[in-house]
Amino acid sequence: MESIGTWEYRQNWGDLFEEARTIRASEDIVRQIRRAMVSGVLKAGDRLPSERELIQLFGRSRATVREALRMLEREGVIEVVPGSGAIMSEFSCSQVERSLEFILQLKKVAPHELWEFRQVTEIAAVRWAAQRRTEDDLLRLKEAEVKVKRSLGTTEGYFEADADFHTALAVAARNSVAVIVARVLRNVLINAIRIGFESLSDEERRTVQEEAVGHHHGMVCAIEHGDGERAAGTMREHLVFFGRLIERGFV
Repeated sequence: MESIGTWEYRQNWGDLFEEARTIRASEDIVRQIRRAMVSGVLKAGDRLPSERELIQLFGRSRATVREALRMLEREGVIEVVPGSGAIMSEFSCSQVERSLEFILQLKKVAPHELWEFRQVTEIAAVRWAAQRRTEDDLLRLKEAEVKVKRSLGTTEGYFEADADFHTALAVAARNSVAVIVARVLRNVLINAIRIGFESLSDEERRTVQEEAVGHHHGMVCAIEHGDGERAAGTMREHLVFFGRLIERGFV
């Protein structure tokens, strides 16, 4: 059978996989295949052995192997193609981001915990953005800033625009972990602000939005001029303001 990808089919699969452990064998199969992917032995486009071969390699039943493959498929690690078997997928952070976001929502993260975490991550990110941003990053930030200004007076539109601005900041920081965290926290953050806004009058909401727009503009200006300390200071002010808002909404 012809191989797909970098792992040659004629190589000994027995050197890569071992018999699965007795307890939760399907999870052990998943663990071994993940490990092969992390180590770089298996790459996107590589075809796994046939189901019959996997049963022999792992020393488990057809049902157990199929369960493991279903788990991997749900995670986006493999794609099961009729007539071709299981093929390693191109990795995407989106599945992980959705899972982490769901976990945060299930745990019902306390607002003050979100506020504390943002003080560490976003102050660092905005400082990095001032040091590392590209011209494209700066353009995206300015476009996001304009989008927030245009959303003044709205509710849902403002929440979305504000979240987009903070994601653009993370992208400008040139740190992939910061981007993942920003995307994971996006809906959690939107929900926290939404609840905070519920306690405000229309006039207060407008005042809050305008103050946030001022903070955004200050950060963009500081990033444009490479002033990391000023950018970090403005973000610190912005988060103090965010802390007051969530206290108002959740107390």
